[in-house]
Amino acid sequence: MNHIHYQSDTSQFVREIRDLITNFSNDGQSVIDSLNSMQMNLSPNEFQLCTSKILSVKELNNLEGNCAIGIVSFSKVFLDNTKTKGLLYYNFRCGGLCGKGELLVIEKKNNRWTKTKTIGTLIS
Repeated sequence: MNHIHYQSDTSQFVREIRDLITNFSNDGQSVIDSLNSMQMNLSPNEFQLCTSKILSVKELNNLEGNCAIGIVSFSKVFLDNTKTKGLLYYNFRCGGLCGKGELLVIEKKNNRWTKTKTIGTLIS
């Protein structure tokens, strides 16, 4: 897997994002709109985690005590014309100056989605 993280805003970062979007669609605005739209259809039971428990927003609002460590949000997935490659954005916020965001490239191989590239967009 290819992981890219830029230390500062650079023209190389802008070109990387622009080229990635262009490779997915001739309609770059549709890609950007998808990445800017929060995904609302997944439920916690669709994730396979061994060290975390994911709660729905409803469950989180009813949580007693303060055991939550952060909030993860995902954009809608934008699929290419072949429906075998996709782009999505996720953001993890853990309060104050704590958080991380990445643009993910995913690809369907052997009937399973795999992350093939990540581009770090923010970290604090």
